[in-house]
Amino acid sequence: WEEEVPEKLPNIIFVQLESFFDVTTVKYLHCSEDPIPYFRSLMKNYSSGAFKVPSVGAGTANTEFETISGMNMRYFGPGEYPHKTIMKKTTCDSIPYALRDIGYNTHAIHNNKATFYSRVDVFPNLGIETYTSKEYMDISNMTPNGWMKDDVLVGAVLDCLESTEGQDYVFTISVQGHGDYPSEKLIEDSIEMGLKLKQLNISKKGRILENKKKVAIICTYIMEECLLREYTQWRGTEDAFWKK
Repeated sequence: WEEEVPEKLPNIIFVQLESFFDVTTVKYLHCSEDPIPYFRSLMKNYSSGAFKVPSVGAGTANTEFETISGMNMRYFGPGEYPHKTIMKKTTCDSIPYALRDIGYNTHAIHNNKATFYSRVDVFPNLGIETYTSKEYMDISNMTPNGWMKDDVLVGAVLDCLESTEGQDYVFTISVQGHGDYPSEKLIEDSIEMGLKLKQLNISKKGRILENKKKVAIICTYIMEECLLREYTQWRGTEDAFWKK
């Protein structure tokens, strides 16, 4: 028995957001205005909800592994990174493999080096057919602490969509907001500026796809809970830190 596949399938684009979260959910922070109005409008007008990730302050690869494979990190040993162990030498059931069975092409994009978290070895074992990393991007646009800005991801996503005749699954990993963060204040309202830049990139991706008349499901989520100094004092008592 085979399930009937609809004639017209959407492109599927995952965008894993580096160090982006809704600061209004933190109890001790009070904002004079919504710092992420565009992202908030997406949450209001489209499907949205809470997404619990296995990582705090680090461990990007474990969040993406759960998202791509559907497996919980609790199945593994304490402190394990499947990207660094078992996934380097074996395949695994995953969304990309399932989508390939119904005709999708599968891609991954990351504006960091290909070898980080052994992604260049792991992604093929997760069913991803092409991987575009920092080495194939314009590296002239960098943040002050040396990470590539996320603007480059927009073109990379479109390149994947235009490289095939069929439908595509594109797993996109951002890096612009990565730490370490400066201890001194560099500009006024630096936190607000960072959030607005991030949501501008999200807006740009969506609008370019609309202009290109690409039918797509775009899923954005936060890869890890931010490692705020105050949070480390509350570990284990989340109710004292996060609003309901």
